Amino acid sequence: MGSAAGLTAAGLKGLHAAAGRHVGDDRVPGLVALVACGGQVHVEALGRLAVGGAPVARDSIFRIASTTKPITAAAALAVAAEGLIGLDDPVDGLLPELAGRRVLRRMDGPLEDTVPAARAITIRDLLTFTFGFGMVGEMFTSPRPWPVVAATQELRLATIGPPTAGQPFSEVLKTRIFEPLGMRDTGFWTADTRRLATAYQPTPDGLVVLDEPGGKWSRPPEFGDGAAGLVSTAGDLLAFARMLLGGGAPVLPADAVRAMTTGQLTAAQKARGGLLPGFFHGRSWGFCQAVYDSGAFGWDGGLGTSWLVDPSRDLTVIVLTQRMFESPDLPQVHRDIQAAAYAALA
Repeated sequence: MGSAAGLTAAGLKGLHAAAGRHVGDDRVPGLVALVACGGQVHVEALGRLAVGGAPVARDSIFRIASTTKPITAAAALAVAAEGLIGLDDPVDGLLPELAGRRVLRRMDGPLEDTVPAARAITIRDLLTFTFGFGMVGEMFTSPRPWPVVAATQELRLATIGPPTAGQPFSEVLKTRIFEPLGMRDTGFWTADTRRLATAYQPTPDGLVVLDEPGGKWSRPPEFGDGAAGLVSTAGDLLAFARMLLGGGAPVLPADAVRAMTTGQLTAAQKARGGLLPGFFHGRSWGFCQAVYDSGAFGWDGGLGTSWLVDPSRDLTVIVLTQRMFESPDLPQVHRDIQAAAYAALA
C-alpha cells in the first residue's frame, strides 16, 4: 500500500463541482461520491433518491449490479483459503450440470452443432471469466439472434452459480464478508426501502423508472445473483476496499488478496477476449475485477455504480448513482469524479 498524500481543500472543492455538474432530474437524479485517502474520507451526497423524492444521504442504498463481482470473488477465495475448494478443481462436483459437457463448434452456430469440451471448467476459470460462456459484441449486433443467445434468454440463465460450501450463497457472504467487515447494509435485498434509490433507465424521451424501492430488491430473491445482485452503500464498499488495501484481514490471507488484485490473463487471452475491441487496453482481469496497468483495481455496475481502489496512492473512489449505463463505457459522471479525486491528492 502506498503512502497517503492526503486530499487538499481546493481539490475537494473541485470534486464537489465535478459531481454537482451531473446532478439533475434529466441527468443523474442523485449520487453519493466517496473519496478516501489514508484515514481521510470525504463524501458528497447530492440530489434525490428519486425525481421529486427525498434527498440522498451518505448512507443511501443503491443497486450495485456488477460491482457485486469482486465481493463474490473474495467469498470464493475465503472458502478456498480454508481448503474447502481448490481454484484448479473442476466445477463438476459443484455444478453437475456442467459435467461431461459439449460445446458449440462455433459461437453463432446451431445448438446441435457441438463437440466435446477440451477439458473441464475450473473454479479459476469462473473467477477469471475464462470459462467459455461469455459475451462478445457480435452476439448483440447480429441481425438474427444467435441460437445460444436465444436459448439463454428463453431459459433465463442470468448467472453461473457460485460455490456454496453447504450454505445458501447469501449466508456465505454474510458470515465470511459482511459481518466481519461491518457491511450492515449490503445484501441481495433490503427491508429499509426508504433509503433505497429508485433505479432509472435513460431513453430518448428521458429517464424512465426501471425499479422502485418496493420492487425487486425489497424482498429476498429466489437465487442470490453473485454477478450483479447486491445492494450496498458507500460506507460498506469502503470497508471492503480497506480490507483489500490492508492485506485481507479478517477476511482473506494476504496471498489471496495479491492474486485477486493481479492480472490473471495471458496475452493470448487478452487478444481474443473482451466485450469490445480495445477492452483490455491499459488493463487486465484479476478475480472478478479489472486490474489496471497503474496497479489500481475495481469494477463498475451497469445500474450506475463504480468502485476503484489504487494501492499506490492509498486511494478509494466510490460513485453510486441510480442511472443505468447507456453503453459499456464508464459514464462521464464517474470519469469526472475519479479524475477530480486524483486531482485532489496533495
